[in-house]
Amino acid sequence: MKGFAMRNFFKQFGKAVCYLLLFVGMQFLVSFAFQFIFIFTEAFRLAAVGAEFDVQAITERVVEAIYANIGLILILSNGLTLFALWLFFLIRKKKLTAEANLTPFSLQLLPLLLLLGLSLNVFVSFGLALLPEWMLADYMQEVTGVFGSVTLLTVAAQVVAAPVAEEVIFRGMIFSRMRKAVPVAAAAAVSSAAFGLVHGQILWMAYAFLLGLLFCAVAWKTDSVLAAVVLHMMFNLGGVVLPYLPIGGTPAAGVLITAAAGALSVALLLLLFRSCSRRKDTGCVSQNP
Repeated sequence: MKGFAMRNFFKQFGKAVCYLLLFVGMQFLVSFAFQFIFIFTEAFRLAAVGAEFDVQAITERVVEAIYANIGLILILSNGLTLFALWLFFLIRKKKLTAEANLTPFSLQLLPLLLLLGLSLNVFVSFGLALLPEWMLADYMQEVTGVFGSVTLLTVAAQVVAAPVAEEVIFRGMIFSRMRKAVPVAAAAAVSSAAFGLVHGQILWMAYAFLLGLLFCAVAWKTDSVLAAVVLHMMFNLGGVVLPYLPIGGTPAAGVLITAAAGALSVALLLLLFRSCSRRKDTGCVSQNP
């Protein structure tokens, strides 16, 4: 019996690793392709005018071009990740929606998910702002580099493409596979650890791990990864909208807003879980065919 359990664990863990490698690998391939095309085009242009090929200058321009086109890169990599998964399951005569548990959830939960996503973003954003400046310098540089310029493509990548692809991979595939081998809490920890690691920067990794646990809990309690997708979308939307709102200003106001947003998030989460007291509760799963 123990031998079977171990084999099942390694089998499911292997699947989880493969899905993670697909996600990371697709981002690497798209970024590499973009860099190759940019360098090739630049080299051709310099050769045409007889200019010298300055490696350092080209490298700096490549980095600038990546940040300037990060929205397009993320949309392509996330889209190709979902396409690869869809094709994989199509070949196996399975449906991605079923394998990733993208089942409808009750619309009664939608207002709770929308408010929870926004309140969580306010809590995290203002909570981070209370940290010492030396702790935030690297984080702000990383976030500004990725989503510093707000364009239609970066908004689409941040609010739509990234939440859908990340929830399908980390909650729909990794969390669900690990649940077949270990308890729910351990499966959520593995999924969330992977989710945190792909964010790279230490503060980003820390709160992404905690958010990952929450997204796993929502997906589990509602029995629908779509619920986690909506929650993730609203959290990211808050990051787009919040900087333009005239709130905060003083440290004291930041503390009050953080506390209020935290309390509201806890209340909304408890209300959501109460509505889904059982995983298969008809209050959570849509009754539409």
